Amino acid sequence: MKKIDVSRWHVNCVKSENGASQVIKIVKTNSTAELHDMCIKFDQEIRDMDKVSQVWLAYENNDVVGCVAVKLINQKFDLAWLIVEDGYEDVFLKQELYGLALDYAIANGAKKLYINKKDWDFYEKRGFREITDDEMPAEFRYCVPCEKRNVSCFPKSMVLKLKQNTDQLKKNRRQIMIEKDSIPIKIVDVFTTKPFEGNPAGVVLDSSGLTKNQMQKIAREINLSNTTFVSSPKKNGDVNVRFFTPKKEIDMCGHSTIATFFAWGEENLTHDEDCSSIVRMETNVGVLPVYIEITDGKIDFVTVTLPNPKFSRVPITEDRLVKALNLSKNSIIPKLPIEIVYDGLFFLEIGVKDRETLLKVDPRFNDLLKISSELKIDSIQVFTLDTIHPDSTVHSRTFFPILGVNEDPVCGTGNAALASYLIKNRLIEITKPTTRIVGEQGYSLLRPGIVTILVDLIHDKIERLRVRGKAVSVLSGNILIRR
Repeated sequence: MKKIDVSRWHVNCVKSENGASQVIKIVKTNSTAELHDMCIKFDQEIRDMDKVSQVWLAYENNDVVGCVAVKLINQKFDLAWLIVEDGYEDVFLKQELYGLALDYAIANGAKKLYINKKDWDFYEKRGFREITDDEMPAEFRYCVPCEKRNVSCFPKSMVLKLKQNTDQLKKNRRQIMIEKDSIPIKIVDVFTTKPFEGNPAGVVLDSSGLTKNQMQKIAREINLSNTTFVSSPKKNGDVNVRFFTPKKEIDMCGHSTIATFFAWGEENLTHDEDCSSIVRMETNVGVLPVYIEITDGKIDFVTVTLPNPKFSRVPITEDRLVKALNLSKNSIIPKLPIEIVYDGLFFLEIGVKDRETLLKVDPRFNDLLKISSELKIDSIQVFTLDTIHPDSTVHSRTFFPILGVNEDPVCGTGNAALASYLIKNRLIEITKPTTRIVGEQGYSLLRPGIVTILVDLIHDKIERLRVRGKAVSVLSGNILIRR
């Protein structure tokens, strides 16, 4: 079996080999989502072919090449392996590509995965076990079984701990409310490393047995902009997370996701763990990857992938918005579109000329509430490109009166929506394939924080939107649920 020559690019190239066909498809894309769609289409194309012996899918990320190869026997996948060429240093993309390859292989009945020698350390640290395989091609060194738990590329210790946690949650679901008068809760400040700054979030790491009504009451009692409730996965994720403001459940929240995994790490990681991982988080908007960077048993950063943004114009006049925000019309940046951006929540974006104007914004919240209700949006967000720090891109304030939060200190999903708006309207410099945007927020509430947004672009279209940040725990205790 010859290793594919990836230096020569072919598309849908079919070669004859020993009376059978070898199908080679080269995909030039930076988007794993697009690659996944192409895999499905490619699978449909080859299903009707006779005597197909091997199928190769190649993935190009800038100057980096990853290959997924599949051998077909009687139109069923029997073997699958991944080649990661030299220079593939982006751990996040490496894990994401591997997860995609394994998903594709498992879904089609693959039993084994081959890994070449130079990549074994990467996978061994993530808990993969080697198995014996006499048919392994010479260019590979290790063979591991295709097991569904490996898709997330967790470190072994994290996989086991999360599995033990979720199994225990399932087992005790009926008993937990009978046996416990209280449940543990943590408060974590996000987008900062300093206590009492950034955006605080409540985290309930074990919500087994709690009803939606009880979750809402707890969130109202905590009275932060968001409280998360963690439980065992319901579908194909590793963990299920629900988000509650003091007023209602919402589909997604960036800062409280980061808080959740920082809190989980504090409770579960040991000092000898230094292996970063991807967790598949179940939410109301689907299963979202969360990238956790771990060093010496502590989480350094958490990066959340959000739904790709969607944009829509709104039937509202600038005069009405200006009045609701208590601004003068000449304080608004002229000729900017009034748009709604969706990335898990709906944000209406409006820009002002300078930071002094932004910090003086004193909204008429009843008017903002009416506008939010009429337009069916979650938030009105005001921003300026006049920043405090020279390394920052944008300064903003986020108002959520319809969710029971007049102003959110530092909003992750809001900054991601804003970053998408800035890129779409060419208000900032764009770098490809990834544009890095730094948002500063919270100064109006004396809770400053810094949010990093990573936006991946292909042909000027946003293909991946991520929120990255640090956090620090400030409170750990118990909340009574009955007396």
